[in-house]
Amino acid sequence: MTESTARPIGPGGRSRHPVGPNIARVGIALSVAFGALAAGAGYWQVVRSAPLSAAPDNPAVVAAQRQAPRGRIVDRDGTVLADNKKDSNGEPYRVYRDSAMSPVIGYASRQFGTAGLERTYDAQLVGAIRPDPVSDMLKKFETDPYDPQQLKLSISLPLQRAAVRALGNDRGAVVMLDPRTGEVLTLASTPTYDASAIANPDTSEKTFNQLRTNATQPLLPRATQGRYVPGSIFKIITALAGLDSGAITPDTTYPQQPKAEKDGLVVSGFRIHDGHHPETGSKALDFYEATEVSCNIWYALT
Repeated sequence: MTESTARPIGPGGRSRHPVGPNIARVGIALSVAFGALAAGAGYWQVVRSAPLSAAPDNPAVVAAQRQAPRGRIVDRDGTVLADNKKDSNGEPYRVYRDSAMSPVIGYASRQFGTAGLERTYDAQLVGAIRPDPVSDMLKKFETDPYDPQQLKLSISLPLQRAAVRALGNDRGAVVMLDPRTGEVLTLASTPTYDASAIANPDTSEKTFNQLRTNATQPLLPRATQGRYVPGSIFKIITALAGLDSGAITPDTTYPQQPKAEKDGLVVSGFRIHDGHHPETGSKALDFYEATEVSCNIWYALT
């Protein structure tokens, strides 16, 4: 004798299909969909919130640039390097203390956007984002959502000025670090330019066009974007690599080095000369002696 599964009989004698499994499937599908939406919203609002808020093309940042005064930029001693003024329409624009800082701070212009630190910390300076994630999320409910942040640099304005004066009319850069902390004390680049004239709506276009076509490229921050041969300072890297790998020892000498100092040493098609230490004569230098006189030939052979 077998048992049969009975189904409920509906009107007209037709059997009814149970709806419980269907409801469960719909519930699971909706849960997965809402979970995916929540995960996506969480990713963009939490994980990607900071970079999106800081993006220069963020509409909130663009709006804040016209409506809110930017936060001050000060040097390590608290000297104000960048502040704000208002034009005839009551809209704020940037003013800068010293052209020696222009290649570092850059500029903030309504017409030409931002550059330098003004661009890097744009969202913080206009107050579009805040250091505290919680207050950053709640700011949208405030009457004034903008809270411009002050930016304090490790750079010393007096040292920066001294570096620019030392460079004079030359095109170049000077970087000075505190060896104890690694802080950047000077990040000078010449020639400099008047960033206030770019920020001022009355002089912005004329000034920027002149600087952009200037053959000396004053808008190029040479301390961070200039391309230069590292020079003898790279010999320290070569020495460390050679000693660490065992390719050289403190007693390593090269018999061909003395003659090459007179005739030059050809490496990959380039002839290397060395006239820094004629007092060494025909002596083959060891590591200590070569480093002391910064011998190009010895390090080229290494």
